[in-house]
Amino acid sequence: MTYRKLWQKQLHIFMVPFITLRYGIAQLKRRGLWKNFKTIQKPRLKATKKALKLGYTKPLSEMYETAGIPFDFSKAHIKSLGEFVKKSVELALGFLGLHDFRIVNNCIVFVRNK
Repeated sequence: MTYRKLWQKQLHIFMVPFITLRYGIAQLKRRGLWKNFKTIQKPRLKATKKALKLGYTKPLSEMYETAGIPFDFSKAHIKSLGEFVKKSVELALGFLGLHDFRIVNNCIVFVRNK
């Protein structure tokens, strides 16, 4: 079976598809929170705590707005979050002296610099 068809082996996609969607939305929220914390820090931390206190009392879009995260699922926004994560990984691995890496099958494969 080729890598392109591996997603078909993930049974939860077919059995409980909305769980997968929910995890995807949560992943975007976490990455947005992380980006805000790394770029703005203190003011966003207070906003994040305020948003978490809302719990299930407000719509998801309002929770995002309260936390200062765009409720945006556009290709451009998702790409910007992906680039932020990639730069963060590159920075962390560079700090460890691991500059040459690539992502293979959702795993980071690297070569230690000499």
